[in-house]
Amino acid sequence: MLFSPTGVSECLREWGDLEKDYQHIQDTHRLYRVKLEEVTKLQSRCTSAIARHRKKLKELSSSLVRCEAEQLGRKLSPVEADSVADIRAAADERARAFSEMEAFLPKPNGLYLTLVLGNVNVTLLNKQSKFAYKDEYEKFKLILTVILFLFSFTCCFLFSYRALDALFNFLLVWYYCTLTIRESILINNGSRIRGWWVFHHYVSTFLSGVMLTWPEGILYQMFRHQFLSYCLYQSFVQFLQYYYQSGCLYRLRALGERHNMDLTVVCARVEVSMQETVEVYLGDSAHIPCQYNFSQADSLPEFVMFQWFVKDRVSSSRMRIYYVDENDDVADEGTEFSARIRVAVDQRATRLTVQEVQLSDERDFICQVNGVSAGAAESKTRLRVFAPPEAPLIQGVRAGISVNAEAPSEVATCEARNGFPKANIRWYKDKMPLVPSVGSVNVRTVYTVESSGLYSVRSTLEYRVLKEDKDANFSCEVSFLVPSAIRTVESAAVGVTIHYPATMVELWRESPKGLIKEGDTVLLRCHGDGNPSPTFNFSRERELGAEEDLDSNGNVLMLWAVSRADRGLYRCQPQDSTKLKGEVELKVHYLDPAVVVPKEAEAMFKGEDLTASCNALSSLKTSTAWYKGGQIVGVGNTLRLQDATYETAGEFVCEVSVPDLPTLHTSGSIHIVVHGAPQLVGEEREVHLDEALGRTLNLSCEARGHPAPSIEWIFDGGPMWREVLSESGDHATRSVVSVAVNSDIGVACNASNRFGADVRAFSIKAVPLVTSGVPFSSAEGGRVIIVVVIPCLLLLAVLGSALYFLHKKGKIPCGRSGKQDISQEKSAKDDIVLEMKNNAEAKTEDTVLLKTVNVDKNGTNGQ
Repeated sequence: MLFSPTGVSECLREWGDLEKDYQHIQDTHRLYRVKLEEVTKLQSRCTSAIARHRKKLKELSSSLVRCEAEQLGRKLSPVEADSVADIRAAADERARAFSEMEAFLPKPNGLYLTLVLGNVNVTLLNKQSKFAYKDEYEKFKLILTVILFLFSFTCCFLFSYRALDALFNFLLVWYYCTLTIRESILINNGSRIRGWWVFHHYVSTFLSGVMLTWPEGILYQMFRHQFLSYCLYQSFVQFLQYYYQSGCLYRLRALGERHNMDLTVVCARVEVSMQETVEVYLGDSAHIPCQYNFSQADSLPEFVMFQWFVKDRVSSSRMRIYYVDENDDVADEGTEFSARIRVAVDQRATRLTVQEVQLSDERDFICQVNGVSAGAAESKTRLRVFAPPEAPLIQGVRAGISVNAEAPSEVATCEARNGFPKANIRWYKDKMPLVPSVGSVNVRTVYTVESSGLYSVRSTLEYRVLKEDKDANFSCEVSFLVPSAIRTVESAAVGVTIHYPATMVELWRESPKGLIKEGDTVLLRCHGDGNPSPTFNFSRERELGAEEDLDSNGNVLMLWAVSRADRGLYRCQPQDSTKLKGEVELKVHYLDPAVVVPKEAEAMFKGEDLTASCNALSSLKTSTAWYKGGQIVGVGNTLRLQDATYETAGEFVCEVSVPDLPTLHTSGSIHIVVHGAPQLVGEEREVHLDEALGRTLNLSCEARGHPAPSIEWIFDGGPMWREVLSESGDHATRSVVSVAVNSDIGVACNASNRFGADVRAFSIKAVPLVTSGVPFSSAEGGRVIIVVVIPCLLLLAVLGSALYFLHKKGKIPCGRSGKQDISQEKSAKDDIVLEMKNNAEAKTEDTVLLKTVNVDKNGTNGQ
């Protein structure tokens, strides 16, 4: 509570005070009503006066046009032409002024507002209210734009209900109707809303009403998605437009620019405004503006006089440097600015330009405006001159700094030359600022004034170093003033050499990486954390704890082509210390040659079993694999061969490797020979063949065994034959013969060695060629010959061309089947059938069967 009475007397006294306040409120309200009536009368009077004046201006403009037309070709005098031009310019200016006045006067509503609101005054009487209403209008658009965007997104992608669409369309109708009303009010208050924008909202209101009343149907569904997509796009554009218009509104209010909704009134006096400071670089031109205005626009002085003064840097007395009036525009002679200044004057401002600014120009410049009867005023601006210094130069000390020094030692110096005003230098260590501290950090700074008047600054850093600073980088940062800012330039970073004793020694194997095997070259490196690095002695621990000194090169020990005898513990030790040492254990891995049992070659009989072993001594776990012909046949140290066959024979290689050290591997081999009786390739013991009489047939016979079998051919019937191929190896023999089929033939292939024999029989049946014909009349024969011969000739031409092409390309061999390459292995029989038919009589047909059989039986090897 504002008042807490403790008795009746205090309550009565408080009631009396309230009665006085109430009387005062009544008097204030009565005065407000009187003033409001006066304002209303003033509004009506001002509105009528503007209307009468505008009407008279219009009549005067018409009279000027009529008078110019009645001159009958006579040109106006220069004085008359100037007067007419001045009248028209003043009329245009007054029209703009009347528009600004009417923005604060009640005006009749337009047709739309009259229909919606009636004859209600919607004119806002002050600019704050106008801006507040426009700002509320922009916020209303923003909120509804966001709601419509979310609503349209929901209807377009989430839900598809006619009721929800109707609610969205109703919201659109209400939104655009409200916008049209608010925009009409804003236009009535002088807003610059374009007509097309308002018309767009009228159209949008109508279309939204159409969408709201559109009945559900196929056409509605076809247009619905397009309409919702357009609403999404339009909401996004209006969202961007809100921020643009809102920014323009606030910028206009902040800058104070004049327009229909931003009118200002000032007191009746001369005002001169200047910037507090003008900042410029040395050698540039400085522009010092001086703005002025007279509050009473209807009583401007006939002429204005301007004077520019400058304060002396020592005595602070002012000295005039420039004078401007209606007749004179001169710079005062005998000053340092006489040849370097210019002054420009317009209706509301004057500007002093100082060319080639010097350091001595940093002082106050005073602008005095004298309107004679309208009064005089002045203001001043401080001209500040800046010259950025050169890039900082940093230099670190070259000698090493010991950590045992008791006082801070000089670390680096930094210098920035020729700057104005004085620059500041700050020191950093690893990007962190250094703060002066007694006994730890000390900074000495010296300023020098150059003959040019510029300043040079030199800073020296003294710092007590620690071992942790061995990798530290020191840098300096120069900060200096520039127009409207503070600029900094960082120097390059420098390091310093710090001397400190070693506290730790480390020995490690630098190469090779990973496990070591015999034959490698090993490099051991020793390092201590002292600076400068100490000299080391290398040694190896022998059996019973004895030490063996080793020759080294500085801090590196090289061991060439190490063996298992070089295993052991290696040490390095600084020469100036017996307490510090580094150690590393060296392990050398090895793999002895593989030993295969039985050795080299081993003979066995067909059907026997054999077990072979392969072993290699190693310091690591090994892996063994057996290979034959490049294919793996076993894994492990033992290879077991059971029920030997001729396929078992050959060379077996065992590969021994170390999985943990792939480069360490060895191998051994054993050659297996299988003895046994011959075995013909293929399971058939008797082969029956049919061949055309007079043809040549190739017969093939292959046998396996050790020693290599011999093949003998036995013929029944005395045919003509010859052997065309004979091949023999360690475990196989092959023979191919060519036989002329002149009659039925019996042939036997006999393969034998000292362990036995094997036989295969061939039965060849000679088949004669048979032709048959059908009697036909001469007329029919002629037709048949024509029908058959012509296609046959075409077919033979095509076949001949194809065979010639293949022969040229080398795709077919020349000669008969007996002359074909026996390396071509075919077991299938190729049958070629040529069938000739009489089209007239389907019951009779001639068939010629050409059968070519080329048999080459070669057993299981695919022939």
